Amino acid sequence: MEAVEPPATETFADEARVFPWITITWMVLSVACTGLRMAFPNEVNPWSYATDVELWQGSKMWGLLTSSFLHADVMHLAFNCYWLWHLGQVLEQEVSRLSYVVLILMTTLFASLAEFAVMGQLGIGMSGMVYGVFGFMLVGRNRHPAFLKVINSNTITLFFVWLVLCFALTHSQVMPVANFAHVVGLVAGVLSGLATGGRRYGKLAFAVLAMMLLGAVIPLFWAPWHDNWHFVRALRLLEKNDITNALVSLEQYHQRQPRNAWTAFTAANIRIQQKEYAAAERILRTTMKWVDDVAVANSLAWLLATCPEDQLRNGRQAVEIAQRACEFTNWENADCLDTLAAAYAETGDFDDALKWSGKAMELSTEINREALLKNNQTIQNKKPLRRP
Repeated sequence: MEAVEPPATETFADEARVFPWITITWMVLSVACTGLRMAFPNEVNPWSYATDVELWQGSKMWGLLTSSFLHADVMHLAFNCYWLWHLGQVLEQEVSRLSYVVLILMTTLFASLAEFAVMGQLGIGMSGMVYGVFGFMLVGRNRHPAFLKVINSNTITLFFVWLVLCFALTHSQVMPVANFAHVVGLVAGVLSGLATGGRRYGKLAFAVLAMMLLGAVIPLFWAPWHDNWHFVRALRLLEKNDITNALVSLEQYHQRQPRNAWTAFTAANIRIQQKEYAAAERILRTTMKWVDDVAVANSLAWLLATCPEDQLRNGRQAVEIAQRACEFTNWENADCLDTLAAAYAETGDFDDALKWSGKAMELSTEINREALLKNNQTIQNKKPLRRP
C-alpha cells in the first residue's frame, strides 16, 4: 500500500509551531532590559522595577512582571537564559502557545508576589518562572514523553540541590537570592501541571492555585509585618486627615525604624498638638540617638525650651541641642536661631537670647517673620517663651 502524505497545511502548521518564538522573545527581552539596566541604571530601574512603597501606594504594578527581565549581572542572565531555552523550547512544542504564555505570566506573578510578601521587596530575574516551567514539566512527563528529554534525573537533582543551596548562600550572606520566588514559582508550576493533567488532581490543584493567588495578593494591601507598610499607611491616613490612626502607624514605624527623621518629626508634632509633650520628647530623643537631623534637633530643643509643663523644660539641654541644629545649618537658619534664643531665654540669659533672636529676624522671610517678631518682643520683655 502506498503511503499517504499529510496535507501541506498540516505540515506548515507543525513547522510554525515548532519554532520557539515565545521562549526567544522572553530571552531577548531579558537580555535587552538587563543590558540597558547595566548601561543606564538610573533610567531603567525607575520604570522597570517597583519598590515596596510604590506597590503599597498602588503604583507601578507592572513591576511585578517587568522585574523578571532585570538581572544582577551577565552570569545571572546567562544561567537563567540557558535553562529557559533548555526547557522552554521543548515545552513550547508540546502545549499551545496560549497555555505557555499563561504559564510564564502566572509563575512570574506568583514568584514576584511571594518574594514581596515574605521579604517586602521584589526580586529580579526570571528564575522563579524557570522553576515554574520546571515544575510544570516535572509532573507532566507521563503525558508528554518529550519532556523526558530534558527532565531527567540529572536535571531534577540539579534543580532541587540548587534550590536548597540558594537558601544556604542567602543565609550565609554570600549571595542574596530570591528564594521564595523559586519555591513558590516551583509550586505554582507543579499545581498548574496537575490542574491541566487530568481529573484525579485537577480540581484540587486548581482550587489550591486560586487560594495561593488570593493569599499572594493580600500583602499588596495589608502587610503589617513589614515596616514600610506602616509608613505608607501613615501617609495615606495623613492625606485623609485621619490624624489619630496616622499617629498609630507613624509610631509603629518609628519603633522599627528610629533612624527615620521625618517620621519622628511628624509623630512628635502630632503629640505636641495633642499636648502629650512627654511622648513627643521620647520620640525625638530616640531619633537623636541615631541620626543628626536639623528638624528633629530643632524640634526637641524648642520643646525643652518652651514646654508648658515645668518638669519637661530643660534650658541647659535646650541650648546644647539648639546649638547643634545651628551648626548643622551653618548658623544661617532663622528658625534654628530663634530656637536658640528661646533656649537662652529659658536659662534666664536674655542678653544672648536677644542677640540670637535679632539674628533670626535678620534672616527671616515673609513666612516666618511674624512669628519671629512675636518671639522677639516676648524676649525683649524678658519673658521666656511658652509656645511648644
